[in-house]
Amino acid sequence: VYSKYPAMLDSEKIENIIQNEEHEKNLGYWRTFKHFFKAIDWKSGFWSMMEVWKDSFQQPASVVLVISVVVAMVPWLQALFIESPQVHLPNAPDKQPPLSFIMDFAGYIGSAQVPFGLLLLGGTIGRLKVDSIPKKLWRVPIAVMGLRLFIFPIIGCAFNSKIHADGLFYNQDILYFLSNINFCLPPATSLLYITAFYTPDDGENHIQMDLLALVYIFHYIFLVFCLPFTATYTMKVSLGF
Repeated sequence: VYSKYPAMLDSEKIENIIQNEEHEKNLGYWRTFKHFFKAIDWKSGFWSMMEVWKDSFQQPASVVLVISVVVAMVPWLQALFIESPQVHLPNAPDKQPPLSFIMDFAGYIGSAQVPFGLLLLGGTIGRLKVDSIPKKLWRVPIAVMGLRLFIFPIIGCAFNSKIHADGLFYNQDILYFLSNINFCLPPATSLLYITAFYTPDDGENHIQMDLLALVYIFHYIFLVFCLPFTATYTMKVSLGF
């Protein structure tokens, strides 16, 4: 459904890539990287990204998000939904802002976002299966897992430590704790969308989705080590409890 592979590569480019694969096997890592970097059509990639942005802003969720940001940044609009210290408007008969019922409805629907998201994510992961993975491609899920669960938390904790030292967490220890924890959690849907974006929508074997299944498996196995370590470090070292 999300595949944009046919629009990015025509048949001629695919044949050239296949022909170049055998040649690249004889090159060193650095020469392979240089060859790959020069072979990228940056102009086409830029316009493809613009197409993705355009398609994204046509979705209802994106439109609502843009409208919400505009409302939150304009005090007169904000005062229609919540009590604003900058603007005073007459309240409705229930002593609430005129459009507060929309906030109640949004809060009611938003509370169901997490369980519904987990159900959709679980159903999607449950459909993934690993058929056959070439030996060298096992490095891909291991590298993605290591970067996301071991390297990224180090960068995130160092970044949050600087923010905490500057007082931008406003002495809210729970906010500091949650910010550190977010840096070590596996990505829920971003990897799924990115992988499907570059997966051909025809053919029987989708090696990309098999790799994605392995990535999810590795993520949730090694989360047993990453999450307790990050939580303990934040509580004992960063917050001093």
